Amino acid sequence: MEYPSTILFRKRREQGICPQCGGERDDPKRNYCSACRAYHRMYNKIRREQQTPAERKAELVKKTAYMTERYRKLRMQGLCGHCGKVKTTKALCEACYAKQKEYAPDGR
Repeated sequence: MEYPSTILFRKRREQGICPQCGGERDDPKRNYCSACRAYHRMYNKIRREQQTPAERKAELVKKTAYMTERYRKLRMQGLCGHCGKVKTTKALCEACYAKQKEYAPDGR
């Protein structure tokens, strides 16, 4: 069973509006409107400031382990390592590779 808020979130995302507040997106390439992105930046900054360096390190290690395992599972299934939707023999599908080149042309 999905929560009503999850269903609303998905419907808004499919409609091309901000899934959190329902406002208009200022950039069609981004999922959230500028106000929600600013709120998330502020919230994450405050949360990081409250953490000790050991807690930050532990969180980073946990996230890295999760992403590595996710990538490994997707590649074992023959799926794109980024989106996980497209079957491919390479590490990334053509769409994800093009996005990566667009946002990081120097390969980073």
